[in-house]
Amino acid sequence: MTSRSADEVKAEFIQSFPAKTGELACELSWSITHLHLKWKNYRALFGTSPERIDLLNHAAPGFFGQLDPIMRHDVVLAITRLMDPPRTGRHKNASLGGLIELLAPHVGAAELAGWQPEPAPLNAAAKPRRALRDRFVAHEDLATALNYPLSRCPASVVRTWRHCSNVFAACSIRSRRSSSARTPRTS
Repeated sequence: MTSRSADEVKAEFIQSFPAKTGELACELSWSITHLHLKWKNYRALFGTSPERIDLLNHAAPGFFGQLDPIMRHDVVLAITRLMDPPRTGRHKNASLGGLIELLAPHVGAAELAGWQPEPAPLNAAAKPRRALRDRFVAHEDLATALNYPLSRCPASVVRTWRHCSNVFAACSIRSRRSSSARTPRTS
């Protein structure tokens, strides 16, 4: 297996995607990869068995008690960032919706129609995570802070980030096919 530097990977994305879309596609690919790794690490520590939780509680209860919500909140933030709208006010967001918006002029109407409905179920699944982010993780909403249940990350979060990954992969494959049929572009 050949290893490549981050700059080489980014250059490949820029070359493979239509003009002004490769950098964002690369960033989202890295974000999704990191999200997978974060969730895998969380599950390895806290989602394997009651015996594992007992071991962590015995070894360093304070440390792992703090680490658990930190890791869950990091997953929530990563999912909601991916599912943010293309822009918030005057600021552009690095999100799947932003990538689809940038790719729209470079793909056919049929391809675009195939991508646009896909974020709808993702947005519906991400909506409660956004509420969690906006009311507790990223801000300190008083009512939420006083009544926040410290429960495990629900299975719907896992389904949401897996679906994010699948939508990104579909966009990536379709975009690369579309751009390979055209003349080379500059970034």
